[in-house]
Amino acid sequence: MKRLATQPITAFFQRKRARRISIDDIESVDSASDSDQHSKDDEEKEQQDQAQQEPNKRHRLRAHREDLMGILQRRELEGCTTSAQFIGGRQALRRRRKQQLVRWALTQFRTLPVKLHLSPQWERQARTLSIGDFYASCLEFDTQGVLLAAGASNGVIALYDFDDVFHRSINLGQRMSIREQREKEIDVDAESTEHETKPVDEILHPIHTIFVPFEVKCIRWNPSNQDEIACSFSNRNEIHLFSLGKFPSKSYKVLKSSSHPSSGYNDLLYLPGPEAPKPRQMGMHALKTKPREKTNYIIAGDMDGAIRMWDLRFPVRPVWSFFTGSQPINSMILSPNKQFLICGNEAGMLMTYDIKNKVVPAFGSKPVPQRKASINVMDAIKRI
Repeated sequence: MKRLATQPITAFFQRKRARRISIDDIESVDSASDSDQHSKDDEEKEQQDQAQQEPNKRHRLRAHREDLMGILQRRELEGCTTSAQFIGGRQALRRRRKQQLVRWALTQFRTLPVKLHLSPQWERQARTLSIGDFYASCLEFDTQGVLLAAGASNGVIALYDFDDVFHRSINLGQRMSIREQREKEIDVDAESTEHETKPVDEILHPIHTIFVPFEVKCIRWNPSNQDEIACSFSNRNEIHLFSLGKFPSKSYKVLKSSSHPSSGYNDLLYLPGPEAPKPRQMGMHALKTKPREKTNYIIAGDMDGAIRMWDLRFPVRPVWSFFTGSQPINSMILSPNKQFLICGNEAGMLMTYDIKNKVVPAFGSKPVPQRKASINVMDAIKRI
């Protein structure tokens, strides 16, 4: 066949023109390459900075890490941050000064030259009653700080009178301060004078002694009647009340729990009842009526985790009783308004109960105090 035309075959394809390279294109390429290089350099610098900051950060954290006792001491002096928001500046300063004053007073305390001993008769009797050595298991001063009730592991309850001892110690301290001033003026040798003026320990015997055949666990004075003490014992479902005005040898009342016997009460406290209403001053009959005695209650926490309250007029049946858990109750305290009971158990739990506003549990018939809050002390310290 003959070709109809003499055009080459490449004429049927579209010719692609070469792209002209401008100065702007060259600058854009250079800037892109520079940015890539800079990004790589920045990444390397960041990695180096992070590598340098890691040991610095660890050192900083290690330097700012405070001991637990330091935190607690600072909070004791300055108060925590949450309470500082509510407490004014003056109150916080006053609180700090008070804590500093207490610490200074504690450093200035001196031991009294007094030794507490039982009378020879009771020492012989205690040795015959107990095979091993006995020790003081609890101590409790009255509200005036004059009478000391001491309980022992062999069942001895001894009462010591510190009135004369305090007066003699004050006079002795004054005499020693006067002598020290004179010694400074005369420049006498201090060692010889201290050896000469060293006080001899005085032996103080109890004014009254009571014996019970159980280990005394806790002693509490009645705040409304200073002639009465309450005592609990180890492994004993009893709380004994003693009237000290008549120098008794036995308790005049025993508190028990008949429904759920206890295995011993670690702590107890007195709860003053509401004041009796005053009789109206109308007629001779109102004048002759005797005012009602103020009712007192006792709250006790036992080894089984139960808390009970007794009305002293009905010693056999508690007013209410409830279980906080299986751990023993170690300590209890009342709020200043006598509405909340704060107790701590052996597992490190602090629990708050409202003893005025009680509720009836699901499977109970009597109202019991309602739990308001509970906190684990160790977990709270770890989160500080």
